[in-house]
Amino acid sequence: MHAIVKKTIHEMEIGKITGASNVARASVKAIKEIAEQTPFQSEEQFLEEIKSAAKTFVDYRPSMASVKNGVAFILCDLLKGVGEGLALAELRNMVIKRAEWFIKESLEAVEKIGEFGSRKLSDGDLILTHSLSSTTLEIFKRARMAGKAFSVIVTESRPGLEGHITASELSKFDIPVTLIIDSAAGYMLKGVNAVIVGADSVLADGSIINKVGTYLVALAAKDQSVSFWVATETFKINPSSPSIQPVIEEGSPSEVIDLNRFKNLKVRNPYFDITPPKYVTGVITEEGILEPQAINMVAQKLPCLPVNF
Repeated sequence: MHAIVKKTIHEMEIGKITGASNVARASVKAIKEIAEQTPFQSEEQFLEEIKSAAKTFVDYRPSMASVKNGVAFILCDLLKGVGEGLALAELRNMVIKRAEWFIKESLEAVEKIGEFGSRKLSDGDLILTHSLSSTTLEIFKRARMAGKAFSVIVTESRPGLEGHITASELSKFDIPVTLIIDSAAGYMLKGVNAVIVGADSVLADGSIINKVGTYLVALAAKDQSVSFWVATETFKINPSSPSIQPVIEEGSPSEVIDLNRFKNLKVRNPYFDITPPKYVTGVITEEGILEPQAINMVAQKLPCLPVNF
């Protein structure tokens, strides 16, 4: 494993880099740095190193379509360039420019989502959110900057407690925040105007893969007639057929319980769950607010995907 890849993966493992958007940008940035800083003897060696780095990041976070899409944008042009016989220097420059483009587009997409999403908030609103999402934070930030007075309920989002980070960030924006345990989400929905969450991936049929617990929040919102909005870049759309079962990562049982205290106990610790499109009011993207049924059309327009690793 390349040292730059190893360092980036470590920062993801310790929580320095969190959230699907940030993980995708960090993965692409690492590939860019490999292209910039590593000496190579041939075009073939360069291609294999970039492919290896890309596969490592995809395998590390298979539930995050943005990671696969981000590295695929780079690999697509690189494979084409190698096939056309481009020189090593040209291939390096291609990878660097493509990576810079993806990072720039991703950051701009978050800003646009923030603008579209902030229009959904009104003075006096009470919003509930789950886990940590740079896109939802951008929505809340822009709404606050626009002078809107609202408050947010944040779930802890165990076992990683990403909700603690969300609550801390919202407090910096001078937004009133109430932190709750995950199992209280349904109870606390009374009086809530809307649920807004991010996404780690969006399937072609409009289903949402996000931090585990999102599905239960969506069910409770549907039961209580509370709108359920998902804020996500189109880079997070997985163009694979809905019939292909997505990979749902599971964490260590030690994150949940001390196994030394409990013998012969089976523990499941899924990091993500899948929310069917029928529970989603709308998807807030950089292209505007879409109905879940429209996601498939967007998926078909994603260029140069998928790339096999």
